[in-house]
Amino acid sequence: MSWRPCAWAGSSRTGTPSSASPQRSSMPRSWSGRPVRRRTSRSTSGGRSPAPSSSGTGPSCGRLWRAGTPWRTGLLWRTGPSWRAGPPSTPGALLPCDARGYAGAMSKSVALIRGVGGPTALRMPALRSALEDGGLEGVVTLQVAGNVVFEPGGRSASACAELVRRTVRESFGHDLPVVIRSHRQLAAAARRNPFVGTQEGRWVMTVFLDRPPRADTVLDPASGTPDLFVVDGREVFVRHAESVATSKLQSTWFEKRLGVIGTARNANTVAKLVRLTA
Repeated sequence: MSWRPCAWAGSSRTGTPSSASPQRSSMPRSWSGRPVRRRTSRSTSGGRSPAPSSSGTGPSCGRLWRAGTPWRTGLLWRTGPSWRAGPPSTPGALLPCDARGYAGAMSKSVALIRGVGGPTALRMPALRSALEDGGLEGVVTLQVAGNVVFEPGGRSASACAELVRRTVRESFGHDLPVVIRSHRQLAAAARRNPFVGTQEGRWVMTVFLDRPPRADTVLDPASGTPDLFVVDGREVFVRHAESVATSKLQSTWFEKRLGVIGTARNANTVAKLVRLTA
């Protein structure tokens, strides 16, 4: 177990609060007012990022870094190369970070499991438990359609997809493809969807593909009339005019023509996943 607090915001000198900051003793304190003793950071296993260094090369701020588990008190403030725990009233900009101390690293990813339902239905509590036993952390499920939010823990997208697929196969007996998206990728897809706001959210779909289709693959835009679609990189955006169930523009239709694996989520679900992974 190791962690390192950080410095006051607004400081012009190493480890020294600015004139706008209240004077503190040399011993940093958490929000609860208890003294926080400094310890030397050390690297963690499993691909975790190291603690912020005292050389000034770490992130701007974040939560107190602690190896293995999140630290529960205080937020990190930094100016200069030293780090100190700061109270909420400390002036200066605050950028949230994760338990490893890196700005933006607290973002999660989502595993979109294809084909969940009917004979391949999964009980979400059992799925969460199986994935946690398999090594994933921070597992949260949304709805019952195979939306699993988790912390990648330094794993690549392909490694995460394989872990989830293997766990589902071994625990439930269903071999279901898995598509991974990070928070940034989800948010970008939501922004690029040209049909958001033009129809009810449940009738605006995003088909997430496991890889981009071949560059020479061309689909006739009129082939889905009266429904509309746009192929954009690893996503296909679909606007259903009346009903999703009776439309031919299903994931399987695009898979067959694009030579990829895809799984669809409506705009309402995508918006919820963006928030959950942030």
